[in-house]
Formats: sequence, structure tokens, C-alpha cells
Amino acid sequence: GIQSKVFPNLVDIKMLHSVGATEKEGFIFVGSLDINKGLRELIQIASLSPQVKFTVVGQPRGRLSGPLVKSLRSLSNVEYLGRLDHNSTIDQIAKSKALICTSRFEGFPNIFLEAWSVGTPVLSLWVNPGDILNKHRLGRYFNGDIDSFVLSLQEDSGTESEDLVRYVEEYH
Repeated sequence: GIQSKVFPNLVDIKMLHSVGATEKEGFIFVGSLDINKGLRELIQIASLSPQVKFTVVGQPRGRLSGPLVKSLRSLSNVEYLGRLDHNSTIDQIAKSKALICTSRFEGFPNIFLEAWSVGTPVLSLWVNPGDILNKHRLGRYFNGDIDSFVLSLQEDSGTESEDLVRYVEEYH
């Protein structure tokens, strides 16, 4: 019942247009490595997909994260890069087939916009603000279904890179 307006997140599209990758491989997770960001689910997904390459950018947060990050790093299909600067992170996203989001608690993640800006779709286990992933074909949403998420890693997302970039240019 209150008067309100929606202000879209902003992305510096000029900076991101300078990033490009011809060959996309593997999947990337970017963010804090903690329980609320879906660290357990990320480990489960990577464990269930030994033939799939995962790149992880971020650092542990919280007292429970240390042993879990150690477990994640022990997986042979996971390349753990730790914390990177913004440009290096965007470069890694641009080289990936999709950005993985296992977090249960997010508003509208800026990392989604950054991924779409470089033509990388999002695979999200729990987060789909305003049903945007489905409405605009920006990736896939799994509503917590880890088995479907794991199966999707073998499939083509069906999303064209140009469509993702166009979405960001038009709305953000």
C-alpha cells in the first residue's frame, strides 16, 4: 500500500565489454565460502559431478567454513583460486559455462549481472529474484533440487551469450 519504485542495479557495461572468452569450460562459484552461501551444497554438487570442472573464487567466512573449504579443495575436479581482484574474477566468469549460485539468502546478486554481462548464464539452486532466470532465459533455477542441478551440468543451458548481454544493456 505504499508508493514505491524499483531501481535496477547498475553495471559498467563498457568495462565488461572488454572481457571476452572464446572457449567456455567448467563452472564457477564466486562468493564468500560459508554455510549461508551454500558451501555444503557446493561440495555436494562437486562431489556428485567428478567429471565436471569447478572453479571457486572466494575466501572462507565463519568458524565452520575452514574444514568445509578443506574438503572442497580436496576434490580433484575443483580449482580453488581464493580471493581475486574484481577484474580477474570477471575474467574467470567469462571463461566459464555458467556461474553457480548455491546461496539460500540473496536479494538480487550483482554477480548475476556481471556474469550475464560477459555472456555467462546463471545456475541457481535457491535464488531467483522475481523469477528473472525463467522470464528472461538468463540461466536455470532449481528450487533446491540438487539432483536436477547436477544433471543440468551435463546439458547445454540453451541460452545465447548475446541474449544475456542484451538483457543487461536493456535493463541495467
